[in-house]
Amino acid sequence: MKGERLVHAMGTARRALKSVLEPAHLRRTGTLALVVGTWLTLFNQGGAIWTGELGAGLWIKLTLNYLTPFVVANLGLLSKTSENHERKHPDSIG
Repeated sequence: MKGERLVHAMGTARRALKSVLEPAHLRRTGTLALVVGTWLTLFNQGGAIWTGELGAGLWIKLTLNYLTPFVVANLGLLSKTSENHERKHPDSIG
């Protein structure tokens, strides 16, 4: 039973990675991350950027401004993908 779950988890991870790396999905999630990340950056760190305060801490925040919406968009995508897979394969191991 434990080995069966591991095989199922590996298949699920493979499906997730394939879905996330699909060009149409990357365009959508990447565009969303770019738009939301830019807004977050301008709103939250615009003053620091404008005055030239570009320290290491600011670069970490800037990276997270873009990485966070990218991850959230992909989690939403994977949630929908998982729902569709469960509808097509109701007897799969949960």
